[in-house]
Amino acid sequence: MKTAKLTTATGYTWKTSVNSKASDESIIKYFMGEFFDVGQYPKEKLEQVVKVEIFNPETLTTIVYE
Repeated sequence: MKTAKLTTATGYTWKTSVNSKASDESIIKYFMGEFFDVGQYPKEKLEQVVKVEIFNPETLTTIVYE
């Protein structure tokens, strides 16, 4: 599994696992510029992803896209 570290415009970050067969381009396309709810229930707080970092454990590489 690859790991994607996502950063929003306000600096909020989180990591999520991604299928290792997914291309880096498709991962970036899926997350970059999209809005995700980072609020705590019951309030929603939508924030836009402005940075995607992809770590591939098979090649030990990290790709950063801003």
